[in-house]
Formats: sequence, structure tokens, C-alpha cells
Amino acid sequence: MSEILNDMDEGDAAESAAAALDWLAGHGGQFGQFIGGALTDARGGIAVANPATGAPLAMLTDATTAEADAAIAAARTAQGDWARAPASARAAHLAALAAALRSEGRRLALLTTLTTGRTLRSTLEVEMAGAAECLERHAARAALLPQTCPDSKPLGVCGLILPARFPVWALLRSAGPALAAGNTLVVSAAPQAALPALLFAEICRKAGLPAGVVNVLTETDTGAHIAGHAGIDRLVVAGPALPKLDGAEAERGRVMTEAPHGPCWFIVDAEADIEAAIADLVDAAWGRPGPATAAGLHLLVQEGIAETFHARLQHRIRQLSPGDPLSPQTDFGPLTSPDDIGRLKALVESAREDGEVFQPDMDITERDIFPPTLVTGLSPASPAMQAEDPGPVLLSKTFRTADEAVQMVNAAAPRPAASLWSESLTTAFAIAPKLTAGTVWINAVNPTDPNVRSALEDTHAMDFLRPKSAPVADVAPDTLPPDTNASGMDDPATAISAARKAQSLKFTSKTRK
Repeated sequence: MSEILNDMDEGDAAESAAAALDWLAGHGGQFGQFIGGALTDARGGIAVANPATGAPLAMLTDATTAEADAAIAAARTAQGDWARAPASARAAHLAALAAALRSEGRRLALLTTLTTGRTLRSTLEVEMAGAAECLERHAARAALLPQTCPDSKPLGVCGLILPARFPVWALLRSAGPALAAGNTLVVSAAPQAALPALLFAEICRKAGLPAGVVNVLTETDTGAHIAGHAGIDRLVVAGPALPKLDGAEAERGRVMTEAPHGPCWFIVDAEADIEAAIADLVDAAWGRPGPATAAGLHLLVQEGIAETFHARLQHRIRQLSPGDPLSPQTDFGPLTSPDDIGRLKALVESAREDGEVFQPDMDITERDIFPPTLVTGLSPASPAMQAEDPGPVLLSKTFRTADEAVQMVNAAAPRPAASLWSESLTTAFAIAPKLTAGTVWINAVNPTDPNVRSALEDTHAMDFLRPKSAPVADVAPDTLPPDTNASGMDDPATAISAARKAQSLKFTSKTRK
């Protein structure tokens, strides 16, 4: 396997994947589970390939029930000391992890591109953007938990079911607040998400997090071992929840949270800046999709400008370049899962029955690339409009009035986000509060800000505390308190030293009752 990794052809891509490939080769291309701070022996069984080339990347080990039990036991053992540690110690650890993530961020982005097929522009500029800041934010919140929630108690061991798309974003969205609150983690990663998750676990170890605080399982049936496990105190499903997982948790009465999923709404008012809207729409749909638009978009255009808008959009789509995800010239790469090709073809054929389909003439020679597709003229009742994951197929319909647009959005299932475009702020601020979407952007799409709490951005440490831990104040500082000695550190070694010094406090400080 190491010979294959060393001989992999990167073609004429401008960006080298050496940092990620060297990490894979360092493990011989073979990975077990990450339990108690170390990788277990690899047995193989799950092959992971580069979606863009089909070249093998690594062999994963399908987790057994015994390994899942061991991971949960390791998390339970570590959770006691982690929860009893002073809040400042946990804060310093997260600050050290943020510094380490800055150091290893490019390797993690490269590995995510190799395993998911998303462009390096997307993994670097969208998924990794703000990753370290997210952890620093939670370090600040952890430091102030004694003041904001003086009697706070963590939930215990949290399970996270990690999707194939945006694995780093989904991981940090839950890991940051869960760890800040004093919980430990057991991550069940889909095969396409497993390698970034395992690298993240190693970064946690190198940053000085105690063994057992973060554990990773790789499973073909993602989440099967942790969904109904009695040792999991909270289950987080980052992405579409499987019905069988819902049922298992409902029977046990355990709390389960889900990250928002489904297509994002993109609403274009008659007074919108058409060129600006098209530029961001194309970027969000194909060029640099973010977590909110990973499952695709539903486009709503005011009928008075629809013809002009669609014509200009088609012109822009023709200019998109498919190709190697590592190349900066590539606008879009292959699908993460080749199984999606057949599903998307069926969706397009269904849309042809009551809509018009536009697909540009493109010379697509790479594997598993689906052409950017625009479907117009659909009615609200069209079966195609009910698609929960249209991906690169952009589904469009028109509206006459703002009230009609609001009705269309609110008649559908709640969506993670909506992007509203209008040069009239009066119109925008009249429409935005009425939309049933987790986050509403005005004249923007996919912005990331770890300092803003929303349905898409990071959750809060208080979401991972027991219900009786009521906050006494909603404090969200911009920096760590001075006594943590870890605020603003960019050097991993310095931050790790501060974290270890703070961690030692747990042996001399008594836990406040």
C-alpha cells in the first residue's frame, strides 16, 4: 500500500498533496480505530479511494461491537478527570488544539479534498476557514463556565455520527462545545469522513488532550454501534438522520440533536443586484459550497426578472471548469459518493416532465463528475422540488410577491438556511424575519463567523450541559480571561505548554460543589 501511495500520480495539478499522502504513507495506508489516544491494529476491510482518480488512498478497519465498547469505555474513563479539571485547564487545552489546527490545517484540507472530491478551494476557504477561531471561541466560553453556569454538569460521553460531506466542519461544530463543557467524544465516521476524523484525533493527541477525550470509530454502517448504546449520553447526528437511528433513540428516550440539513433557499427579489447574486449563487452551488449548501439549493426568482436572471446564470454556468479538485483552475470536482450519479440522473429526468433542463456542453473526462444543471419552470408541487438532496442540480421556480415567496419557503420543511437578495433593505428586513430557516443571510451566502451563534454556526457549551445547569448570564467574550495564559497563541508548542500547566491544576484544586 505504501508503494501505491508514493507512486500516486497527481497529474499537472498546481497544488501538491504530499503533506496528506505522506501522512497516509506514514501509517502504511492502514488504519484501525482511534481509542484511548492511540490507533488500534488495522485489519482492513474498508477501501477508501480518491473520487477524482479512483486511486486507492487507504484501508480502514470496520469497527466491531467490542471496539465500540472499548471506545465508549475509554471516553467514560477520561470524562471524570476532564470534567473535574478547572475550566481554565479545559480552555487552555482547546486553545492549544486551535494552535495545532492552524499548524496542520492545510494537511487536513488536502486530506479532505482527496477523500471527498471537493475542491481544495472549498476545503481550505470554506471548511477550514474559521476552524481554529471556532475552537478559540469555545476555549473562551469554557473559561467562563464557572461564572455563566456556576453549577454546571456535563452530560458525560457524547456520540457524534459524522457525514461524508464537510466532516471537519461537522466535527468541530460539536467537538468544540462538547469538550468545553467537560464531555468526552466518540465519533462514528462514514468511510469518506474517516481519514480527516482520524487525522483530527491525532492532532488532538499531539496538542496534549488527555487520552480518551476524543475517540474515532470507522464504520460502513455509520453510527450503528453508538446509536443505541447505553454508554452514550447524547447523540449528535451531523447530517440527514437515518430513520432507524431516530427510532433507536426514541425508544431509549435519549436526547438527540441533529445538525440542520436539506437544500438552502436562494431568493432573488426584483430589486436585487443580479450580477452579484449570480456570482455568489454559482459559488455556493458548484464552486465553493458550504455546509448550508452541501445538499444543494432551491432557487426562487421574482418573475419580472426571471428570464434575464436565468439567461445570465446559464452564461455563467457555461464558464465553469470541471477537473482535478487540487487544481486552482477547477471550479467543481467529482461527487463524494459515486452512487449519487444514478440518483441525480433520475432527478433530472423527473424534472423534464414539467420543467426545462439546462446542462452545458462540457468535455467531462474525470470520474463521477455530474455536470452543473439548472432546472426552471417547475411548479411548487413538482416531485423534483421535493428532492432533499439535489446537489449540483439547481431547482428554480418563480414568485410574484414577497408574501408568495414567504409562503413557498414556509410551506416546505424547515431548511438550514436562506439567502435573500435585494438592494432594498426595507424589503429584505420585511421578508427575512418571516422565513422558517435556521439562518437567513441578506445579500450573502455561506459566510462563516465563529462569533455568531446560529443554526449553522457552532453550538454552545451550554447545549452540552445537563438541563439543571441554567445560565446566570449570556457571556460571550472575545478573548480568554488572562489567567488561562493561552489567548491568541499561534505557536503550538507555547500553547501546549500552557495547556499542560493549566491541566496540572486539577490535581491541586478542589472541584466546587
